[in-house]
Amino acid sequence: MSANSAMLTIKMSVSNATLKFQLLVSDGSLSSTDKVLVNVTAANGALVANAGSDITVNEYTNLITLNDSAASDPDGNAISYKWSQVGGPAVTLVNLTDSSPTFAAPGVSSSGADLTFQLVVTDHYVSTSEHKYDHHDDDDHGEHHSRGRK
Repeated sequence: MSANSAMLTIKMSVSNATLKFQLLVSDGSLSSTDKVLVNVTAANGALVANAGSDITVNEYTNLITLNDSAASDPDGNAISYKWSQVGGPAVTLVNLTDSSPTFAAPGVSSSGADLTFQLVVTDHYVSTSEHKYDHHDDDDHGEHHSRGRK
């Protein structure tokens, strides 16, 4: 670099912000300043998870399908899914990395049971969206009721 040039390198993790820089140069007797604004915008938008509508099925006989096929990435990046059960009577989830895994409807006691599933959707960059999916088994009516929530 020569005596008449300067270089500034900044590494940061900032999005959707305006950064203001001011440069002051001086030779000891005279000085000059200049300002520059740098607008930083998000390079990767937030993902959207959508657990879908409530479902009702008979216990023991049907497969329950969890469904987040409406998940989206505003940037158009490919997304992947990872489902896990985080509460309730244990079930075996089939196709944990699909948008719509399934499990066999369990039998429940007369007081019923809640099953809770967690979904992590990622676009392999920065954004991740976690979504809880609650599933209630009601033995009194022989039906299962599910709802999605963030």
